[in-house]
Amino acid sequence: MIAWNPVRERWEATFYDQARGPVKDKDTGRSEIRETKVTTRRFFNELKYHDKYDNPVLDGKVVDIQERHVVITADKKYYKLSCGDFLYPAVREPLTKKELEVLGITPEE
Repeated sequence: MIAWNPVRERWEATFYDQARGPVKDKDTGRSEIRETKVTTRRFFNELKYHDKYDNPVLDGKVVDIQERHVVITADKKYYKLSCGDFLYPAVREPLTKKELEVLGITPEE
């Protein structure tokens, strides 16, 4: 999900890990959705996902959030995800230099 936060005057994105599903609170027994809320700010831009065996499958950072897309970087490559995209296969094809240029993103070397 991508939403504009009028108080903070910035775009924020929320990622839901469907593979891990909701987590059950031990005290109340209620299920809560496991999600990662990110912004382009320094401390809230990390995306870390693990498989069911707790092996890391993605360790990335958010570099841009707009109304209809999020751009993340992982392993020195950049990927664009639109609302409704699944993480895979979206991160199979990195953005080209020309696509990054159009988005106004300068890759870190």
